[in-house]
Amino acid sequence: MKNYFPKKWIGHISLCIKSKSFKIRSTIIVFASLLLTGSAPQAVYGYDGNAANGWTILNNLNLTDGKLIAPGQGFFVKNKPGGGSIEFTPEMRIGGSSDDFILGRGTTSSAHIGYLKLKSSALDSEYTTDFYFNTNATSGLDPGYDAALYNSNVPAFAIYSYLVEDSTGIPFMIQTLGEAALNDVTITLGVHAVLGQEVTISIEETDMPDTVNVYLEDTSNNTSTLLNTNDYTFTAIDDLTGVGRFYIRFENDVLNINNATFDALKISTNQVERTIEVIGQLETQTSFGLYDIHGHCILKNDLDVRSVKQSVDVSHLSTGIYIVELETVFGNRRIQKLIIR
Repeated sequence: MKNYFPKKWIGHISLCIKSKSFKIRSTIIVFASLLLTGSAPQAVYGYDGNAANGWTILNNLNLTDGKLIAPGQGFFVKNKPGGGSIEFTPEMRIGGSSDDFILGRGTTSSAHIGYLKLKSSALDSEYTTDFYFNTNATSGLDPGYDAALYNSNVPAFAIYSYLVEDSTGIPFMIQTLGEAALNDVTITLGVHAVLGQEVTISIEETDMPDTVNVYLEDTSNNTSTLLNTNDYTFTAIDDLTGVGRFYIRFENDVLNINNATFDALKISTNQVERTIEVIGQLETQTSFGLYDIHGHCILKNDLDVRSVKQSVDVSHLSTGIYIVELETVFGNRRIQKLIIR
């Protein structure tokens, strides 16, 4: 980290600025234009005292919308292991009258498409995670746009997401996706809660287009909830950690979750034959997808609409929890969690 103001900056990890550094209209402001480069999740983490998640996160999503860092506002710089290069130069100074950099939901960048803050709340706890849709983003890691949970330390009550593609099991507080994902994307969620907590998952803030529907899938209860109009509440029957139960889906067409024939299909494992069986009559062409708990696609093929009992060989897979997704050509979906032994 190169500092051009050695007498004006104090601290080493958490940086702050002496109040006599720069004075403009009785307000002292320093703006740090951070060069975030490389292939690791990169962001500035500023402690904001918010019980929901504790951090204001600055990265390429919001560095262009007039954010200013006030003197005395400490922040951390998150970069890849081994460090990186960040310079604070005289040209980065900007005067203004802002206070701190509490993260807002909007962005003035034309690349911005939509934003959603998802909240998990209980009687005495709440936690949030953010999703952005941006024309500069992909479904994998986008340095400067995606932000991991600070130090990857997940508290006892939390909600976070895994990357849609190339996930390495890192929990993310901010995940940014491209425009195509608005039409159909399923994101793995991690939800942590303790035994007996009544948890509500809801949309706290959003500026998503009205045509986009947001569904919460609970694979344990086999439910799909339209979060645009309803919150989802459940009670933890044991300590809940990790991923594999909850998914959030964004799509432009409303799911037909009342399709009785499709919902009546039986999906189960045959532990003796080491197969997954789909039993019931298909009314239209339907695909079968199998995913691990990190959201990685293990296999995908089309089912035979003429058959009422179909078997998918999974003898090559190791013991564990997997997610089955059935999808019709009209966009109807069934998601179910299975255990392969």
